Amino acid sequence: MLVALRRTAPLALATGCVLASEALAQEPTTKPETAVYGIAPTRGGEMELLVDLYRPARGPIAGAVILMHGGSFATGDRRLEENRAYGEALSGRGYLAAAIGYRLNADSPVVSGWAAEYSRGVRAHDDPRITGAIEQLGPGFPDAVAAAGEDLTAAVSWLRGRAPELGFDPADIAVFG
Repeated sequence: MLVALRRTAPLALATGCVLASEALAQEPTTKPETAVYGIAPTRGGEMELLVDLYRPARGPIAGAVILMHGGSFATGDRRLEENRAYGEALSGRGYLAAAIGYRLNADSPVVSGWAAEYSRGVRAHDDPRITGAIEQLGPGFPDAVAAAGEDLTAAVSWLRGRAPELGFDPADIAVFG
């Protein structure tokens, strides 16, 4: 998935095309800084949402890229090797990379608003890809998909709110995952 927000389409496309083959060959520019970007509800209580920020070692920041790890909303973590490699490669090219953690199926996320409506709608579909995932991962799986959307929205808001202190234009955010 590659999503560009506002005017970041060239950034997002360049990131996906250029970095895919080069990311593992890059030298680290900085160690990531971990921060809390939000608090989210689960059936077991509240969960801190964490982000690892990879900042360029020097120069102005060209924009920010949010990295979402793979794992079908059931496995994975922001600290996966591929996120580290992409974070280092992006920061080496002048971008702020933000590898986010988000609620997974096992976290039993609680969703509301648009995410709850999405989750209820997914359960109503007869799409075998959805029903197969629900059969395999349990009836809460659509909530995990919707929760990832809520958590991504929270990460974008958090980054935009801190853009001046982090040193980039809040309009220049892309999502890669």
